[in-house]
Amino acid sequence: MTNIQSKIDLLKQRAIDLEAENAKLKQIIKENAKRKADNVNLLAENAKVKIELRRAMGENAKLKAEFLQEVKTRERIEKTMLELDGKAFNITKKNTLENLLIRSTKRL
Repeated sequence: MTNIQSKIDLLKQRAIDLEAENAKLKQIIKENAKRKADNVNLLAENAKVKIELRRAMGENAKLKAEFLQEVKTRERIEKTMLELDGKAFNITKKNTLENLLIRSTKRL
């Protein structure tokens, strides 16, 4: 009878151990399910971030193009202003020479 009782006790202990392992496995399964749900959420968020990044990159490219156009426009304006300044200088110089000639001829 002791031998049978010993086997029963071993089987009971084995059942207790299996129940404990089963509880651990259930906890692991629950944690894995949560991780999978978190991964799904993170993948969705990542997709949204990628879309926003593409939009921002497109906007950035547009702004760069506008900026470059603005720089070119400013350069053309500066060049035109310099050309106009040069012409104004030449006109002033010409007028000054003409005035000097007129004055000198009046003196004669």
